[in-house]
Amino acid sequence: MTMVVRYDDGRVDSFGATARSSAKGTSTVGRPFLGAPGTAVNNEEANMAGMIRKLIASGVAAKVIQEAKKPHNQAKIKKFISDFQNKNNKGGNRRTRGY
Repeated sequence: MTMVVRYDDGRVDSFGATARSSAKGTSTVGRPFLGAPGTAVNNEEANMAGMIRKLIASGVAAKVIQEAKKPHNQAKIKKFISDFQNKNNKGGNRRTRGY
């Protein structure tokens, strides 16, 4: 089965069992998008949403860093890390890889 694609500029490409180059003698790299046309994406809205998402993420990161600088939170963080390391180091039933 061979699929024929006609481009707006007049080129014609065939894909399938016997792939041929385009009618004008130029070849293409990869396949063009052959699916049904989707809904149009408003790039301005997509960019705005991306900017807002990044702004929120940077605000959250700034707050986390600000809270981590406080002495009582540093003590909590150190305790959590030591508890986590001790939990993972317990027990002799752990299997290890031979390499």
